[in-house]
Amino acid sequence: METRENKDWEKLNEYQKEAVLDDSPACVVNANVGSGKTTVLIAKVLYLYLEKKVPLEDMLVLTFTNKAAQEILSRLLLRGPELSPKQRAGFGTFHSVGLRLLKEKLPVEKAGWDRDFSVMEPEEETELAQRIIKEEKLNIKYKNRLKKRLEQEYKAYLEGREASRYGDDLFRLYPLLKQEKQRENKMSFSDLLLVSTELIKEEGFHPAWVIADEIQDSDNLQLEFLEALVGEETRLFAVGDPNQVIYSWRGSSDSTFFALKRRFSAKELSLPVNYRSNARILEAANHFRQFGTRIQGCREEGKLIKVKRQYDPFTEAEYLAEQIESLHKTGESYEDTAILYRLQRQGELLEKVFEKRGIPYQISVKQTVKDIPALDWVVKILRFSVNPRDRQTGEEVLLNPGFGEKLTKKKVRDLLEEGKGKSFLYEQMKSFQAWSSSQTKIPKWREIFDYFGLGEAFGPTSAGYKEREEQAGKLLEWLRVYCEKKELSLWEGTRAFLNDGALYGMDLGEIMGERRIFKGRPADDPPRLKGTGVSPGISDRCESGADSSSL
Repeated sequence: METRENKDWEKLNEYQKEAVLDDSPACVVNANVGSGKTTVLIAKVLYLYLEKKVPLEDMLVLTFTNKAAQEILSRLLLRGPELSPKQRAGFGTFHSVGLRLLKEKLPVEKAGWDRDFSVMEPEEETELAQRIIKEEKLNIKYKNRLKKRLEQEYKAYLEGREASRYGDDLFRLYPLLKQEKQRENKMSFSDLLLVSTELIKEEGFHPAWVIADEIQDSDNLQLEFLEALVGEETRLFAVGDPNQVIYSWRGSSDSTFFALKRRFSAKELSLPVNYRSNARILEAANHFRQFGTRIQGCREEGKLIKVKRQYDPFTEAEYLAEQIESLHKTGESYEDTAILYRLQRQGELLEKVFEKRGIPYQISVKQTVKDIPALDWVVKILRFSVNPRDRQTGEEVLLNPGFGEKLTKKKVRDLLEEGKGKSFLYEQMKSFQAWSSSQTKIPKWREIFDYFGLGEAFGPTSAGYKEREEQAGKLLEWLRVYCEKKELSLWEGTRAFLNDGALYGMDLGEIMGERRIFKGRPADDPPRLKGTGVSPGISDRCESGADSSSL
């Protein structure tokens, strides 16, 4: 393979190039904001793959979003032939890589699960815990904060502490919850890391290279997963910025970066040159930095930063609207303006003011299938179909008040626990593997729709039938395309589709083909205007639970 054009690292600045070419057993890179962190990460992988001849399957590249992992892979595709699934397997978020290891490399049966386990939705574990509390008559305090308590006190439970913080039955709940998850063959996000970390230690699975992005935002589970992966011969390359910790609520801290450096006696390098912001912004940013050297700029000085203190949300919204109108009169396009805010109620007020003034806007709020009852129900049908041991989801499907078969709780539990009774939908879900395996090609969405009897369930004579049919059809068509792109059977593809959906979220806009929401366009503006970007100030580096990227 010709590599003259591939040597991206030769075009980097001296700091970036030093990081890419570094061959230390462990290296952490203090990457200032806008310093080309992703460029360095991609160049590092390319350098190892193309110059050092390290096979991609010998690397694990851990990112904070699926989007970041896909960006690295897309750059690799520009440098050579199509990558095999085996070569792609080590690129992804902590949780998605943990999932692949458990599915393909680690003996998950040793931990009490089968290899075809499913991934739980973020809130599903809490709902399961609430059911166990009720069935076992456990005394749990502050049940309205159960999700947070389960996360916060789990470490103390694992360390062998005898009682929970409030002296209730929380520590009795943990083993019961684990047993039920094993029985229903599904794992939470935490389980993906806990179980894979345990098995990595037992099996001695260690790749040649571990490359980690946004390391400052790693929580304890992610750091333990990372440490388990790094063996005596493993080289570690981690990139992060201790000045940009945004997940302190989840256990991350500004000390994580330095703790990792100490743990592995790592060499520390720095990326001090900012390519994103002008000198004025960098001057202000340097006053707030806690760690590392000053950020160096390479752009023009720029305009003065204006800080406007507002004491009333309405006058603030009016002021912003006036500024946008003023900019538009000078020739600025509405679509080139964005407003970042912290609270949803601020956005609601901005909407009202913009509508009143005729300012077009786009609300950057991701909707998911959970926002549409019919789609949420169809997804649960698919989830139970590929994991009939999932009693929790089975109950939600069959007892659904809008679309279920009007069965009593007792009849549903008799069906799920003992197979007693009759239910058309239950039988179809139980037979889904056999039916899908009998298909010579991926069925069209209408065939899947009819197989589950969704037409009858949605009420053909009801007012909302056409809308529900269209929604379900687009979801099932999305599933069909996903299976074809992944070159998977309907059975295997549905399992992968649902696990990806649990990890990354199912973006309703993607599935329904509606990428943007536009409102309030003035009559005198040309149709090309896409609207003012109104967005909550939330980073896209989150896993969905943890990952904002959609399927």
